Amino acid sequence: MDLPGLISRHVALTPSGREFRGRCPFLEERTPSFCVHGCRARGDAVDFLRRMLGLSFAEAVRELAREVGLPVSESEASAADSGPRLRDVTRLAQEHFQTLLWSK
Repeated sequence: MDLPGLISRHVALTPSGREFRGRCPFLEERTPSFCVHGCRARGDAVDFLRRMLGLSFAEAVRELAREVGLPVSESEASAADSGPRLRDVTRLAQEHFQTLLWSK
């Protein structure tokens, strides 16, 4: 499955050179600024499904795996879900300690 194919299920895309353009599904806008492979939003197919459908990391992985016929066990999905949570906690800790470092 290609990324434009996945995104076009949720966003009307039109070809624009080597990219596809559409209105950003995460912002209310009137003119297309969303570019597949070039938008300010960053991420991959898993990130897109998480934001678009409100899925957890594991749910998005399971959905994509199901679409291409790959089995994903519950233990694999649970292990996959801990990575993003750990990154979120680490990011929050980093922000906290940076605030402490730079405050008077």
